[in-house]
Amino acid sequence: LLGRLLVILFGAGTVWLTYLTVRRLGLSRNLGLFAALLMAVHPAFVVESHFMKTNVMLTFFMMATLLAAAHWIRHGGDRRAILTGALAGLAVSMKYTGALLAPTMVLAGFLAWRRRHETELEAVPGDRGAGKGAAARAVRAARAAQWKDRAGDHL
Repeated sequence: LLGRLLVILFGAGTVWLTYLTVRRLGLSRNLGLFAALLMAVHPAFVVESHFMKTNVMLTFFMMATLLAAAHWIRHGGDRRAILTGALAGLAVSMKYTGALLAPTMVLAGFLAWRRRHETELEAVPGDRGAGKGAAARAVRAARAAQWKDRAGDHL
């Protein structure tokens, strides 16, 4: 009975994580609700939720890993990287097919690294943080205008 309750909690958590992941990816609330509904009524997921099997817990940890990876890509940081890796490790510990997250982890690491370095390149020297976003946009606009002028000279 305790095992079935645990699987039910992981199943409900997976539905919630599905909604949160869709929202984190910048999609609409309605699409998040629809994705969560599809997860909740998916026949294989419902059947697996009736038995004490690792597939539901694997799905939970895979969804949690994807959500953590989205946070890591957007915000960066070592803590988010460690959390994403720990969740992926828990997914693999549930069932070996959790290793399918490996390419996702590599991609998330690359995107987080790229975002961090793009932010560093966009930083304006001498800016102390006030208006940093506006200053960076102004620098990008000036660079774009410069390239447009150069391209126009050669036409």
